[in-house]
This record gives sequence, structure tokens and C-alpha cells, in this order.
Amino acid sequence: MTRDEAPREIEAATQENRPAQLEGADLEGADLEGVRLIQANLRGANLRGAHGIIRLPCSDPRGFSAYAVLFDAGWRIHAGCHGFGSLADARTHWGPDYDGDRGTGDGWLAALDWLEIRLGEIPVQRER
Repeated sequence: MTRDEAPREIEAATQENRPAQLEGADLEGADLEGVRLIQANLRGANLRGAHGIIRLPCSDPRGFSAYAVLFDAGWRIHAGCHGFGSLADARTHWGPDYDGDRGTGDGWLAALDWLEIRLGEIPVQRER
């Protein structure tokens, strides 16, 4: 799948409320902020620029899960349909002013606490 085809597939999958089929997709330089990748098939996808991916140990009652992805600029958080440019942005979203279910927000905040602890334990090697 080419760089031109991948965004069209993501858009179609979003509109049709189905998992995106991105097997073999070239996602180099793709801005995935806000993209819903739940059940997306990323087998063989080119995530060039990403140095590491960590699945957070949390999901909410709707079945959403979250991932932290390391790029040169730092860690980005993807949770359900949300994309955050930093852990701080995610904390702000789920913090005291979160307008969703407080228990859900607290669960996401606990997952971010877990992530910050793990980031201090995990050696990261970046390919250049």
C-alpha cells in the first residue's frame, strides 16, 4: 500500500466504522494524531520514524486501548480516537477538567503513571 493509498483507507475505514486494513502500508512521515487504529491491521506497515511502541495496561469500558510511540521529538500517546503530542498533554486531557467518566479518566492517568515508571527502566536504542 502506497503513502497515497493509506490515508484514503484510513478515511474510508473511519467513515464505515470498520478496522483499517493497512497491511504493508508505507506510513513514513504519516501524522497519525487522532487516527483510530483499534483492530487496524498494521502487519508489514512502515512506521519509519517510530523508535518504540508500548501498549499501556489500561482499557476503558468502550474497549479502547492506548499506546505510547517514541519519535525523535519524544513520546506520543494514542488512546482510542485521541492522539496526544506528549504525556503532559494526555494528563491534561484526563485531568481534573476531564468531561468524561471520572473513573475512566483516573484509569488512563494510572496507566500514564505506569508508563512513566517503565520509561525510566527501559533502555531505548534509536536507529539512525
